[in-house]
Amino acid sequence: MPRRPTAPTLPFARSLRKRMTSAETILWRALRGSRFEGRKFRRQVPVGKYIADFLCVEE
Repeated sequence: MPRRPTAPTLPFARSLRKRMTSAETILWRALRGSRFEGRKFRRQVPVGKYIADFLCVEE
């Protein structure tokens, strides 16, 4: 489970979600809603001081 994000990373991650590239949008459409092998993904998730573009919490 990811650690609680630091204060500056959370707003930045939110802004990244709003400004996804076309490639990220295409990939997100394939991953969202547990469409990829039944796995649940999240996008632009703060993990410590970093931001993961896509994260499978189950793994």
